[in-house]
Amino acid sequence: MKGRGIRGVPRRSHTTLSLTNNAMLSLTTTLLFALGLFTLPCQHATARTSAEEPEHGRLAESLADAPLARERRELLEIAYEAASAFPLHPHVRNRARAQEQVVLACLELNQRARALHYIEGITNWRRGAGYADLAFHCAERGERGPIAELLARADEVARGEDDGTELAWRMDRIRAKIAQTHAFLGEDEAVAALEAGLAPNEAGRIGSVRAMVSDETTFASEFSSLEAVFATGDFDLVRNGLDAAARLFDRFYSEEARRERVERLIRSSWVKTPLQIRIQTLFQLAEAALEHGDLARASALVTDARSVLDSAPWLAEHYVPLLARVAALRFRAGEAATARKEAAEALAAFEQGRDTIVDIYRAGALRPLAEAYLTLGAKETASAIYGQALQEGVRNPNARPRANDLVATCVSMAIHGFAEPDLTERIRAIRAGLGDPW
Repeated sequence: MKGRGIRGVPRRSHTTLSLTNNAMLSLTTTLLFALGLFTLPCQHATARTSAEEPEHGRLAESLADAPLARERRELLEIAYEAASAFPLHPHVRNRARAQEQVVLACLELNQRARALHYIEGITNWRRGAGYADLAFHCAERGERGPIAELLARADEVARGEDDGTELAWRMDRIRAKIAQTHAFLGEDEAVAALEAGLAPNEAGRIGSVRAMVSDETTFASEFSSLEAVFATGDFDLVRNGLDAAARLFDRFYSEEARRERVERLIRSSWVKTPLQIRIQTLFQLAEAALEHGDLARASALVTDARSVLDSAPWLAEHYVPLLARVAALRFRAGEAATARKEAAEALAAFEQGRDTIVDIYRAGALRPLAEAYLTLGAKETASAIYGQALQEGVRNPNARPRANDLVATCVSMAIHGFAEPDLTERIRAIRAGLGDPW
């Protein structure tokens, strides 16, 4: 079925990124910058003065990295180098987004000092988001010492983004993250002060944290709030609400009546949401069941996710990662044979649909499949798929997609604790080859 997507979806035409326009824009920007007619987009992101350095040193000293194998540290380092290789002009947004991806990986691996170091290298609003994410990470682990300074720095960046334009959503995003930390710590007055000025879609992000810390006295109010959110029918609010409901499901998992009540609310509220959001929500519920050792319920939820996946046609780059995730969760739920069959189906679907996938998206389809095979304990297959992802990630002649893919593959391997000398050598070579044209 060459030329068509998975389950009959028409083939999408191949595209290549424009090189000439990017090169001309980069040259023009460089000249303007040299003449003093162009400035950095975030004035707050410039280097700190010497007077501020002692405070910076104290913050760094209050954070520590958990033990991590050298090979995994190197993957994080290469990922951040690749992210930082983007020229600031005109690629500051791509650069910051890729750097943020590495910061979040550091937090997942409890690399707090490394995360702070990487955050300091971000030159736009995502720097403030990084400070807030690190503060929340510390709050979750009961490390109160660095939180105040991290939130102060996040707020400083947010104030720099408050320029009165439509781009002020960046300020809201940072302040919503700040509010999440206050919510986790039970600092309701601080949350209320921040929440009052936020756009509804950003304020909705706080609900997930409220659900995480809900207790017997607040369950009813949290449940009522979710009912009101779902009644709006607003896409962003409903999406945030589903995440909050999944966390409430997890929080009260041991109380069957409340847990089932939340699940009924979720299922009655996602009717108009895209199938992919329904599947991702079912994945969240299955993860919660696994965390509580309920393999039977996890298996049933994964089966529901597979049913939703099979109910419609998909492009290959969407179908393969979702089926790979189904296989990984299925294995963790104790159904090894079915999981292996589904992983093989996902691999076959990629091979069948590869030519329908634009080259810059192929590695993105393969990485979740490699992760699934690691979960299944099939390291040789995972290694081969990671190798294929590296190969697919350098097919485009433009350095921008190659850098993005390299960052994502390094992050995936670091998080999942997978490193091999041959793959690492290829990764180093790809990193060394990043350069014009961007």
